[in-house]
Amino acid sequence: MAYTGSIKDDIIEKTEVGYQLLKYLYKCYKNQLLERYKMIDFIEETDERETILKLMEEIGNKRGAKISGGRIDLEKVANIVLDDFRSGKIGKITLEHIK
Repeated sequence: MAYTGSIKDDIIEKTEVGYQLLKYLYKCYKNQLLERYKMIDFIEETDERETILKLMEEIGNKRGAKISGGRIDLEKVANIVLDDFRSGKIGKITLEHIK
């Protein structure tokens, strides 16, 4: 529900929600996700957690989500991904899977 905005953003940990959404999108909609953020040559890590964090860093670099010291603002990246998902910019995506 947090992905779609059904839960108010100010009562959730947006960085965690953005991370989990990216994890889901990378698993189920990898091509659409990488195309949206122009990362066709993205190379995943051996560890899933590291892959998602690397993905967040790449999105942050491309969208200018940096804080002092050149570090990536993960909360801003989460906001970017959530906004793009909610507005349909990533593409047609379903959160339900028919078995």
